[in-house]
Parts: sequence; C-alpha cells; structure tokens
Amino acid sequence: MRIGICDDSPEMRQEIKNMCEAYCEENGMEHEIVLFESGEEVLEYIEKKTPIIDALFLDIEMPGINGIQLMDVLLDCDKVWRIIYVSGYVNRMPDAYSIKTIGFIPKPFSYDIITNKLNTVVNEKKKNTIISIRDIHSKPLNINIEDIVLIKADGSYTYIYTKQMLSQGKSAFISSKTLGDMEKETRGSRLTRVHKSFMINPDYLKTFAKMVELTCYSEPIPIGRSYREIAKRKILEYGKSTIQGRL
Repeated sequence: MRIGICDDSPEMRQEIKNMCEAYCEENGMEHEIVLFESGEEVLEYIEKKTPIIDALFLDIEMPGINGIQLMDVLLDCDKVWRIIYVSGYVNRMPDAYSIKTIGFIPKPFSYDIITNKLNTVVNEKKKNTIISIRDIHSKPLNINIEDIVLIKADGSYTYIYTKQMLSQGKSAFISSKTLGDMEKETRGSRLTRVHKSFMINPDYLKTFAKMVELTCYSEPIPIGRSYREIAKRKILEYGKSTIQGRL
C-alpha cells in the first residue's frame, strides 16, 4: 500500500505517519509513505511518472492551494485513488465529499479511526476488479471497473467510456464484445444495465428519473422499461453498501 500524507504541520504529518506504519506492520502489509508539506507538492508528484497513491490523508486549510481545491484536481487524475480528510474545520465537511473521499477525520483523532479508514481503502481496493478485453485491433486492454463511466452498444461493437478519456476529450475504447458479454463478465460489480444498449457506473450517477444523467457524460441515457426496476434496486443496494462501508 502506498500512503500519502499532506499537511502543513510537521507534527501532524509525523503523527499520521506513525499510525499508518503501525497499521501496516500489524497487518503484515508492504507499504510506502510519501509526505507532502503542501497541495503544490502533491500536484508536482502527480505530474511526474510516479506510482499511484492508494490513500491520501489530506488537510483542508493550508497555505497556497487548500485541500478542497486540490481534491477538484485529483478527481480528474488517476494518481490518487482515495482521499481521507484530516482537519479541525468540521464545517467544511460537506465541501469535502467526492467519489474519491472515504472519510473526514476531525482533529484530534485516535489510532482506531485511522485504522478504520485504512481498512475501508483495503476493502474497496479488493472490489475494484479489472476487466480484460481486446479492442478492434486485437490490442489487449486492462480497465479498472471503477474508471468506467458507461458502456454503450452500437451495432456490432461496444464503446467503453472511462472517466479519464471523457475529461480529456478522448475517444472511447472500442471492443467487438457484445454488451451481453460485458454484462456477464462484470456480474457482481457496480456496473448496471439500464437499457438494451447501455450499462452505467452508479458512482457517476446524477439523476435516475425518466432518463439517466451522469456527472461526466453530457448526453442523457434512456432507461429501458424492462430494466428500470432491477436497475433501480441494484443502484440503491450499491449506494447503501458503499455508505455503510465508509462510515
């Protein structure tokens, strides 16, 4: 596990570091801890060819870019997987919510709450399975399910849209597998069939009414009559289990 700690206080960075090291040693876990004095140092890290940080402990009020502003940048990159806020500014808790945020730890804090959040990171990482496909040129691709926003069937092909490619205006991955094949391969995951031509990731769900709207996909998605109730139930169950896991 690779853990990042971003706080302008050297004492706070050391305290969190000691607790994270104790957790990893207790669980026999190989680990690396990266310390950052500011949000700018985190930005420098993600701009280089550096390994992914599995969990970033992040302060909110810091000189320069603050923790909320930094989160907005991290949402569109794959260098930080999960964010855990550690701050005395409890009133900023609503601003700290995001798809990557798994908790808000008020200062002062205990070892137990740090281990609880690290357990959540470990458990969610186990669920973030990878699907292996070949594109239309027979090039092998490995894609994290969490990164998939939606899968769209069009003729003999399926188009796989990921968060990163949508944010960068890139084209979708194209596979010769049918949507039915994709559904079978991802059974048990968060991906949900809402129409004969669409599967969506509920992590990016904005509204589910007459149509589906996703946070990072501009076009509304139709909901098939035969899929509506099953999809609605699956999305609610997924949301409930995710919230419970992060409490």
